[in-house]
Amino acid sequence: MWTSLTAVLLDYVESQRDTMPLNHRIKAQSSTLAQSAHAFGDHLRTALYTRIPGRVPRDDTLIATLQLNLALTASMTAYRSWRTDEDFDVLTGRTSQCLDQAGAGFASPASL
Repeated sequence: MWTSLTAVLLDYVESQRDTMPLNHRIKAQSSTLAQSAHAFGDHLRTALYTRIPGRVPRDDTLIATLQLNLALTASMTAYRSWRTDEDFDVLTGRTSQCLDQAGAGFASPASL
């Protein structure tokens, strides 16, 4: 499951290559707009929270939800550390790095 979550989140970030840098710079200029960073991927987040319970055995829902929460937190950590003067590739690399680090805790996951 972790591998799938990582792939989905990295693909999502990459799909935002054309729009995210400008949005990021605009948010950096306004504290009100910066709060909207909390909405990072709300549509994706909602879809993942909706789909996961139906895709794992009931007994594994707790761990699956934990993995999703951790993956989203790792992605948001990367985004929040991305400075406006840094290239988009820095964000994609940092997102991958954060997901890899977070995923190290799932090196021997229970089978989902």
